[in-house]
Amino acid sequence: MKNIYGYVVKTGKKLRETHPLIQGAAFLVCFVSLALLFFVLVFSPQKQRHLFLFPNSLGKVRTESRYLARAQNQSQRLQLFVGELLLGPLTPGYSPLFPEMVSTVHCFVRGKDAYITLTSDPIAFLGKNPPPDRAFEIFKKNVFTNFRNLDTIYMYIDGIEVYPSNLDVGAGQPE
Repeated sequence: MKNIYGYVVKTGKKLRETHPLIQGAAFLVCFVSLALLFFVLVFSPQKQRHLFLFPNSLGKVRTESRYLARAQNQSQRLQLFVGELLLGPLTPGYSPLFPEMVSTVHCFVRGKDAYITLTSDPIAFLGKNPPPDRAFEIFKKNVFTNFRNLDTIYMYIDGIEVYPSNLDVGAGQPE
């Protein structure tokens, strides 16, 4: 370590004596590189915070906060979000919206519209989870809460749109 330090000091002294302009440029390049690295690491986190809404055992909707990886575009972000939402809550006492066998087939954003296609197994939407109409209402509320730029969500199961008349669900709507 002493040898490296001595070499750097010796080289710096030689540069100061012979080429002060080169030394200034090298210092400026190093300083700018370190400053950029600092700002990228500090101000550009690799994860993004999302709010998830799940019903609890009493039927009231409660929130959960999670951090998901940053996506390159809106469609990938929606796909990550919906996949995480279908996995269910982390908090004990909260109920998942759908059983674990439900997954996404297609999920993408076009303009201000989101298109989400879920698995078509009809048995998946029956059971101990919230009734399907309530589950889809909370599902849409989750998406509208985290994707404020969307105007409409089209949800499909086996090519058939589900609950298309439910247009009043939004992030600012009371329960």
